[in-house]
Amino acid sequence: MNSQMQKQLLDAVGNQVLQSLQAQEEQLDAKIKQLESMEEDDLEKLRERRLRQFKEAAAQKQAWKNAGHGSYTELSTQQEFFDVTKGSECAVVHFYNVTNAYCPILDKHLTTLAETHLETKFCRMNAEKADYLVQKLGIWMIPCVALIKNKSVVHMLQGLDELGGTDQFSTHFLAYYLSTKDVLKFDSPPPESTTDTGFAAPKPTGPIKQSVFDYNSDDDDYD
Repeated sequence: MNSQMQKQLLDAVGNQVLQSLQAQEEQLDAKIKQLESMEEDDLEKLRERRLRQFKEAAAQKQAWKNAGHGSYTELSTQQEFFDVTKGSECAVVHFYNVTNAYCPILDKHLTTLAETHLETKFCRMNAEKADYLVQKLGIWMIPCVALIKNKSVVHMLQGLDELGGTDQFSTHFLAYYLSTKDVLKFDSPPPESTTDTGFAAPKPTGPIKQSVFDYNSDDDDYD
């Protein structure tokens, strides 16, 4: 085989190899495009699902607001109590007395929770104007809080014993307590104490200076 024939043969083999590589590259490009197309479809489906969830959540929030959720409201009649029981899946009703010093403290916490937990309806009612409910619910101590779930009273919080027996409990702890009765959603870790606010205490950023009033035994002279 002369050199010219060898060159032609090598050129032919080279062309075949090049064509084969080009074909493989085209197939690879096609697969990559197919994968990219599939991933884009998946992302689009994810976007659509999240958008649908967002719209559903927004509609639910609006429905709660339409039902009076989002604020701490006063119930004027006993019939309104039954309306709340029937109209909201979760409700918290504080029975108070104008002469009880602990009721305003509880009101303050419940007002905060009403604004931040739209899933639950928060109300208050003067126990002196609700004789039937006081007897029906077995209220014997003020403040008293009725916890309602699915049209039924699931628990009665009588006094503050379950909140630590003190008025120093935090809103964070009260939210956790209500969540244990399944009338409120609580996504944070359980509080470490009844006074736990849910916020970490700030750490010192500099050296601790000794006060000029600190006791120093070396300064004492008993001679």
